[in-house]
Amino acid sequence: MFIRSALANKPLLIYGDGKQTRDYQYITDAVDGYIKSMKFDKVTIVNTGYGEDQTILEIAHTIIELTKSNSVITHVPARNGEVRKLQADMTYAKSLGITPSIPF
Repeated sequence: MFIRSALANKPLLIYGDGKQTRDYQYITDAVDGYIKSMKFDKVTIVNTGYGEDQTILEIAHTIIELTKSNSVITHVPARNGEVRKLQADMTYAKSLGITPSIPF
């Protein structure tokens, strides 16, 4: 939504203060991780991501800069139950040889 809004020079809506964090990974890293995890006999959940989180506010500023947008950031009331910190614990994934290569 941020990218679409920035490309259209529309406001980027941030719910709350924007200090909540997210951990993104590039699609090729996700697919590589899925393929590697399927090669093991043990059936379990493998948490993947990049292993570094960024605030929503940082992400919004980055998108505005990269798209050379004239968009402004607009804060709206926080959503109920929103997760404040979301960062992948890559410990188990790394033990399987799953390591992301492309940062945000």
